[in-house]
Amino acid sequence: ITMPCTILASVLTSNDIPDNKKIMIILGVAFASYAIFFVLSILLLLPVSCGTEKPIEKGNMLDTYFVVSDIHLLSNNLVDGSVGKERLTNDGRCQELDYDLVRALVAKINEEKPSFVFITGDLTFNGEKDSHLELVRLLNQVSSDTKVLVIPGNHDCYNLRSSSYLESTIHTVDTIDEQEFASIYRQYGYEGALFYDQDSLSYIYELADNRWALMLDTNLTRYNYDNGTNSTGGTLPWTTFTWVEEKLAYAQEHGIEVISFMHHNLITHNPMFERQYTLYCAEDVRELYHKYGVTLNFSGHLHIQDIQEDNGLYDICDVSLLDYGNRYGVLHLYEKAYEYDAVALTLPNIDLAEYSFQTFYHKYYDGKEPNTDLYGDKAEEILDLISTINGYYFDGDYTTIAQLRKENKALFKLLEEKNTNGYVSTIIEKGKKDQRHILILK
Repeated sequence: ITMPCTILASVLTSNDIPDNKKIMIILGVAFASYAIFFVLSILLLLPVSCGTEKPIEKGNMLDTYFVVSDIHLLSNNLVDGSVGKERLTNDGRCQELDYDLVRALVAKINEEKPSFVFITGDLTFNGEKDSHLELVRLLNQVSSDTKVLVIPGNHDCYNLRSSSYLESTIHTVDTIDEQEFASIYRQYGYEGALFYDQDSLSYIYELADNRWALMLDTNLTRYNYDNGTNSTGGTLPWTTFTWVEEKLAYAQEHGIEVISFMHHNLITHNPMFERQYTLYCAEDVRELYHKYGVTLNFSGHLHIQDIQEDNGLYDICDVSLLDYGNRYGVLHLYEKAYEYDAVALTLPNIDLAEYSFQTFYHKYYDGKEPNTDLYGDKAEEILDLISTINGYYFDGDYTTIAQLRKENKALFKLLEEKNTNGYVSTIIEKGKKDQRHILILK
C-alpha cells in the first residue's frame, strides 16, 4: 500500500513530467497495484484451502464393529498328518493355520470388545457339518460383550465336495442344508432378529435404536444337488428382493440407518473376476440402495482387500482371514462418518506376515515355467515380480507395489509392454491407493 502511494505522490508533484504522461503513469501504477494485491490475496488464502485443510468433522463416535470374511475352517477331526491341510489348497491361503487364526481373532474380539462382529460367509472349508460345529465351538469363546452375526457363503451349504482327508484317503462326509445352518448358528443371528426372509437365510438385526444390519444370503447353493455342481455365483430371489425393498422403505420412513452385508460383491472389484463373484443382480440392488440411502456394504468371496464406490455407495471386500494380510475389518461409527481399517492379526511364536507372504508367493510361483518366449532372459525375474506383487495386491497394498515399480522400472516396463495376461494388468494399475483404510461421510 505504501509503495504505490509514494510513487503517485512523486508523480503528481513533479514539474518534469508532462500532464498526459502523469495520467499514463497513474493508470499503470493502479493496474500494477491491483494485480499485486490479487496475487497476494491468493497466496494468503493458499495455506487455508490447500496446505492446512480443516479436519473432517466426524462427530462423536457411536460404536465399533468388526467384519470378517472367508474363514474356511476345516475341522481337525476330518484331516490328519498323512494329508496335511497345507496340501489341500493351491490358492495361497494358510489353511494349516485356520484354528490358530480363529483363536487369535476371538482373543482380539475379547480384548477390544466391539459391539458386533459380522462374518460374511464361507465359514467352512467345504460345508462339512463337523466344521460348522467346530466353528461354533470356537465362537462360543467370544465374550458376552460382543454379538456375532453370520451369513452363509457359497461353500457352506449343500456342498458336493464336503469330505474328510484321513489316512491318505478322501471320503464324503455330511454337509448341511439351510435349515441346519439356521439351527447351528441360531445364537449368531438366527434367533433374535427383527425380520426374517421366508425364501432365503437373509435377516435383519437391530444394532441400535436407529440402526439395522441387513444380512443377505446371496447364494445359489440350494440348486447344487439339482445341477450336480457347486454354485459359485450369487443373486437374490425376486421375493427376497421385494422383501428387502419393503424393509428399506420402512427404514427410510423412520430414519433408520442400514448397513448391508453379503458374501458376493455388490460392485465389481476386478473385471477378470466378475461373473462368479459380483452379484448377478448387482445393478438392481445398487439402484435400490441408492433409492433408500444405503451407502455401505460389506462383502467377501474374492479373498482380496479392496474398496469400490458407485455414486456414494461403497462396497468393502474383506480379504480372507487365511490369505496374506490375514486381516479383519474394524468399522468405527461416528455421528457423521464411517471409518474403516483392515487390521492384521498376529500369532505367537511365528512371524505371521512373513510366513503368510511366503505361502502366498510360492503357491503362485511354484510349478509355473518362466515365459522365455515372451520375456527372454528376464523371464525368471518377471515370474518372481508377478508372484510378489500378486501377494501385495491381495492385501490391498498399492504403496508397496508403487515402491517396487520405482525400484524395478525396467522390469515393469517390460512387463507392461509384453504382458498379455489381463489379470496382471489389473494388479499393476497405476495410481490406485491402498485399500485398507477409508473415511466415508454419511
